[in-house]
Amino acid sequence: MTPQNYDLFFEVLHGSDHYFLIMKEAQQVSEMKSMLEQLIKLESIEFTLMKRGITNLDEWSLLQDSTMLTEAGFDHMNANSQAPAVIAIRVTSEGDEINVTPVSIPPPLPESMQNIPVNKMKRKLDEELILDEEEVVEETAKVPIENDFFTEHFYNHPEEIKTENGGKTVKVSNKIAGLQGCKITQYLRNIDEKLNVFEEIPLEKFGHFSKVVENFRCVSGKKTPGPKEVGLLQIMGRYCDLYEVSQDKDYRICYLLHIANHIKRNRALILKNNDKLLKAQEEKVGNLDDVIEECRDQGFSRTKILIIVPYKKCALEIVDKLKDLYFGKLTSQVEKYKQFKETYGDDGTKFVMSANGASNSCRGDDYVYNMEGNTEDNFRIGITMAKKTMKLYTRFETSDIILASPLGLVQSLEDAKDECANSFLSSIDIAIFDEMDIIQMQNLENIWIILDNLNKLPDGVKTVDVTRIRNIFLEGHGGCLRQTMMFSRYDSAEIRSAFGKHCQNYAGYVTVMRKEKNVLGDIEVQVSQEMNRFKAVDTSDDQEKRFEYFTTNIFPKIEKGTCIFISSYYDYVKVKAHLVANHRSFADLCEYAEDKAINREKIHFQHDMKSICLITERFHYYKRFNIKGIKTLIFYQLPSNPHFVSQMINMSELETPLVTRIIFSPVDSIRLANIYGTAHAKELLNSPKNYHVLLSQ
Repeated sequence: MTPQNYDLFFEVLHGSDHYFLIMKEAQQVSEMKSMLEQLIKLESIEFTLMKRGITNLDEWSLLQDSTMLTEAGFDHMNANSQAPAVIAIRVTSEGDEINVTPVSIPPPLPESMQNIPVNKMKRKLDEELILDEEEVVEETAKVPIENDFFTEHFYNHPEEIKTENGGKTVKVSNKIAGLQGCKITQYLRNIDEKLNVFEEIPLEKFGHFSKVVENFRCVSGKKTPGPKEVGLLQIMGRYCDLYEVSQDKDYRICYLLHIANHIKRNRALILKNNDKLLKAQEEKVGNLDDVIEECRDQGFSRTKILIIVPYKKCALEIVDKLKDLYFGKLTSQVEKYKQFKETYGDDGTKFVMSANGASNSCRGDDYVYNMEGNTEDNFRIGITMAKKTMKLYTRFETSDIILASPLGLVQSLEDAKDECANSFLSSIDIAIFDEMDIIQMQNLENIWIILDNLNKLPDGVKTVDVTRIRNIFLEGHGGCLRQTMMFSRYDSAEIRSAFGKHCQNYAGYVTVMRKEKNVLGDIEVQVSQEMNRFKAVDTSDDQEKRFEYFTTNIFPKIEKGTCIFISSYYDYVKVKAHLVANHRSFADLCEYAEDKAINREKIHFQHDMKSICLITERFHYYKRFNIKGIKTLIFYQLPSNPHFVSQMINMSELETPLVTRIIFSPVDSIRLANIYGTAHAKELLNSPKNYHVLLSQ
């Protein structure tokens, strides 16, 4: 064999820390230092590596960076899985001394490296397995090789995964049965006919466990998944990324079925590989190191699924449905469910419409949903799926699923940095971001933080066998395998940006856009819409150019009774400062205003005591007050929620058409399309004229 065919095993010491590394004989010491940089948070020039003596264990010799490991005296005999070679880290700032803290008991080797008696190891594995062996054999045998997308995606992927710059993206649009009225576009990064989501595969040949499909009936009330569910499962089951825009939540049962099946498939593979390792150790046939290499089936932590939702009541619904999908209604138990129900269940909050209230027209079903029930937005919980039990409140590192709100998970990430325990997001296979339209109103920045932390190399590994970690995770490319799914009630450039910049799945992605009714049809008053277009060089110039256009072309014409609707809080602060600098009186209605101040400001504007009213989109989202006294309405930028346009216009009590001035640029293309339709939006953006007037009676 050539030197490259042998793995070398090392135990690297510094203080009381122990790091297990697996290298190739032909690799250099400098490559080992590069791997350690990620773990010890030091640059390679700040430390050197020392080799322990063979006869004198207190003697250390320097390893030169350019030296190959085999040249340094390491081979598969003195650096093997049973007895790793010992190397120490000497940090330059600590002087010439070797900082290795003696321990009374050496740290345990990973299980697959240990010479554990077969019967003892077998008993231990039996206690940990969550699937019956008979079930695993039966179910995995049913999956046709050509449709085994789980194995194909996670274990038979191309050796060099290219998803950005190096690879081409092919765009394909078509229809899927069951998803009528949707515009479906697939973006392929890996040209593979099997990834064609428009070619329907029967669910029974898709690799779904039969018990999971049977349990679907308990959750949905349907005998089998309907056409819509089958259409979505064609996309999810191929492990493509998915961005869906829909007013309905019929997608939720689909991704929960997909998750339940993924966890079972993953456990089935672990069981199969456990048996392979036991057999290799018991029969001593072949090279155990080769078998260990074949059985790499895990990540840095057990956690494979991340689900982000805005409210606790969403988490309760997901846990209840997932329990029934995974186990069925009669056979499962849920540990700590009483505590969970008390914390996440209905807190008794009810929203009652005021009789003949002026604001009722703005408070539709979406508003009631945000006001009723347990809408707390700071939570996180770990979930472990055992053989017949769902365990709640488990530690993240040992959980199968993390279910959290954006704020709750970001706080956990901050705590993890302080404790150097950030491995729980390092090996996510499926990440789901549900009800993104609500999350955008909460704080979309938290989503960017979460996405930035997905599938990053952790500071350390505590809960898994290092010899079972897949190479693609060790190389830092786990994000290329991750399936990311985002769901929203309406399309948004900000959500699309988060999705596009952080989703590098080599299987590509699919967008599903459900066609909604024209929101302009909800306008109930006469209105004259003045469309004012300005041009920005690029998106980074948009805010400055928008403010410049407003102060130059719109602000000088403002009269009494003008309401300015501002989507971004950053823009609101700039416009507010401009009004103060120009000594203009204005009512200040933002999301941070107190109720007493809000009532006072509304009255002052209604009775012309203040000539201008500033209102932010988040204020309207959470309050939906009817603002009286509006004579002119200005949309500094169109709202993310398209329904807010008609709601604001309908506040007019004028007998003449309400003058509405709308400022827009090419950056607002999605917002324009949400309100005016794609065709009309293109006309407005591509017209040689920068000013248009739309009249409605």
